[in-house]
Amino acid sequence: MRAPSTATCSSSSPYATITANLFYECGGASFLVFPSSGAPSGTHDQLGFAVDDVEAAAATLRDRGVELETYEAPPGCSFRDGIMDYGSVKAAWFKDSEGNLISIAQFVGG
Repeated sequence: MRAPSTATCSSSSPYATITANLFYECGGASFLVFPSSGAPSGTHDQLGFAVDDVEAAAATLRDRGVELETYEAPPGCSFRDGIMDYGSVKAAWFKDSEGNLISIAQFVGG
């Protein structure tokens, strides 16, 4: 996962923008905000964390008892061990205690 950089939010501006995803860092945690047309039903991401290594982050979550969601891979993608590989993005999802869908994503090649 991304190393902490500051103890507080240093800016209200995103530190990066990739394909309409806005990346922020606050309190040592990185997160992204993205456009969504879905209803808040728990069937789409409510919160996403950008990580440097999605496989390592997923393994850490599993070791702590978190169950990753399972999805059918869309055409051109692969899904293995709880991780969807879109090519330029690798992602995994899990639900919090209220059923909100949370993602971790690794953006490959910027």
